[in-house]
Amino acid sequence: MSGTVILLLDEIHRLDKAKQDFLLPHLESGRIILVGATTENPYLSINPAIRSRTQIFEVHPLTNDEISLAIDRALTDQERGLGSLPLQLDDDARQRLITAANGDLRSTLNGLELAAKSTPKK
Repeated sequence: MSGTVILLLDEIHRLDKAKQDFLLPHLESGRIILVGATTENPYLSINPAIRSRTQIFEVHPLTNDEISLAIDRALTDQERGLGSLPLQLDDDARQRLITAANGDLRSTLNGLELAAKSTPKK
């Protein structure tokens, strides 16, 4: 992949037709490797010529059990998590974190870290 540009486009569905058409020859030649993210249906919002040159991966929200497991890992991991802090998370707080995130682990972990670091030590 030497000399190839990897282009990460968040919310690729917002590119109008002219901008998508501009990308097409670069994708065809291999000069650009495109990684696009969208919350819209790519079959409706992305140019068919671009779609035909891509692989589409659908990402689903995590389940409550998966998020709960990640919270446990974050609370116990001493190197990459909050395991070095003396924290206790009660069931109600855990459930609120899980519910508020709506399947988004990043939101859950950000909320957990914010709560952990902003709560006064007793």
